[in-house]
Amino acid sequence: MNTAITNLTEALAYKLDELYNAEKKLKIAIQLCIEQANSPVLKKELEEYAESCSYKQLKLDRVYSYLMKEPGSSKDKVIDALINNLKQVLKATIHGEMKDVMLISCLKSINFYKMAGYETALVFSWELELDTASTLLEEVLGWEKQTHSNLSQIAVIDVNTKAEEYNNKP
Repeated sequence: MNTAITNLTEALAYKLDELYNAEKKLKIAIQLCIEQANSPVLKKELEEYAESCSYKQLKLDRVYSYLMKEPGSSKDKVIDALINNLKQVLKATIHGEMKDVMLISCLKSINFYKMAGYETALVFSWELELDTASTLLEEVLGWEKQTHSNLSQIAVIDVNTKAEEYNNKP
């Protein structure tokens, strides 16, 4: 971080930078996940998640415009570590069903982190009384929550039940 954060508007812009860059990086990482996912239901959800990254960036662009700022190049070591972990898990997991189980696990961790970031940005926008920005951030947060719910449903209904240990229960 090159500049000091001295007010809530700068704090919001910094958080937006983290989220904007997370969406860019995640969109690329999800493409790798789509290629390696076994479950057709999971693949479809991942395709929608990747597409939503672009929509989220557009919404964030609009929030930046209300702040009269441009997206920055903030580095977020946490999202980098989470995405790196995702890539390592994909390499380490051999079986298709277990790859899907672990893929969902990693994506849910990333999703939780992003939800926390969007909630923080939303609170900042409320405090700054940026009604339109708040509405945009609420919409994006809603998408993140829906993705979380969808991944959980896919895990419970489709992916986890196909894992080897589940099928070998007496």
